[in-house]
Amino acid sequence: MNALEEIISREIAECKILPFNRFMEIALYHPEYGYYEKTHNPIGRQGDFITSVSVGEVYGKLIAELFCRWSGDMELPFVIIEGGAHDGQFALDVLQSIIENCEDCRDRFQYWLIEPSSLRKKKQQGKLENLPIPTRWFSRLEEIPDRSLNGVVFCNELLDAFPVRRLGWDKVNENWFEWGVGSVGDEFTWQRLEQEPVKLPDHVKSFVSPELLEVLPDGFIYEWSPQAEAWWQKACRILKSGKMVCVDYGLETMDFFSPHRLQGTLRAYRNQKQEPHLLKDPGTKDLTFHIDFGRLREIGEAESFSPEFYGLQADFLIKEVLAKSGDLLSVEKWSVSQRRQLQTLTHPEMFGSSFRVLVQSIRG
Repeated sequence: MNALEEIISREIAECKILPFNRFMEIALYHPEYGYYEKTHNPIGRQGDFITSVSVGEVYGKLIAELFCRWSGDMELPFVIIEGGAHDGQFALDVLQSIIENCEDCRDRFQYWLIEPSSLRKKKQQGKLENLPIPTRWFSRLEEIPDRSLNGVVFCNELLDAFPVRRLGWDKVNENWFEWGVGSVGDEFTWQRLEQEPVKLPDHVKSFVSPELLEVLPDGFIYEWSPQAEAWWQKACRILKSGKMVCVDYGLETMDFFSPHRLQGTLRAYRNQKQEPHLLKDPGTKDLTFHIDFGRLREIGEAESFSPEFYGLQADFLIKEVLAKSGDLLSVEKWSVSQRRQLQTLTHPEMFGSSFRVLVQSIRG
């Protein structure tokens, strides 16, 4: 049993059954042994998973052009706030593109990173030092006052790594229960939390009719992350004017309750492959789920944001970025490598349909 497993086992011993969202929090974010706290880089072809950023610099180049366009009619400075910056590569790609291609507008920008990990912050600072565009770091969104900034909040594959609660449908008793983690010997096992029947969150109740419950299989799993929702809500509140952008794996609210999605959307990945055992070897693999884009839109609208775009990454990059960039992005002048990167980002069998993009806007 490794150090992280011992930590989880001690918590299980204290409470008998550990809520799964706590298990996931420890596995991914323990300050010493968590998956994202290790010195290895899990992203890229040599890591556990590939992101749009790890494909190459073209992703940052495209998004930078978008930021330049958005900044043109907004009160300055235009602050780019990134959550989930990993090693800082996206920030570097965006800033270098602004510096190289927007010489007349680079003074508009500041780049702020939300980073609770001192290890990742150090990596990011190493990449971004000596750039002419000001950068700042914050451990939490709560350090930034509400309605204080003009700019954009951008997160790429951030919300899908927040801890989730896993609810199960008990068809016999016609109620929902919550899955936790217990142990048998040295193995972690799925066990029901010992509590009263669980209520679905308010935002999904209207989608779950008695007719739907009739066809939901016994043991059907529904997942959601209150922490991810709270992050999005707080991020909305720091903007006085600007846009919220989320790029991630996700579904519409109703799609989570398709009867064929019996095991929910939670997945584990290691060495570019999906792992079948979610609880085995915590801290050695990524845990991720599909976020609820319908819920994010609902939160944004409650904070006075208007929907501007929602759709596949391919449509976003082609129709909202390239098609509106004019001569600023001339693909004909790109290298062969850059064109291949664009194909990877937009092809429906690659990243074009894997990721969805939500853009919401507010004017001060």
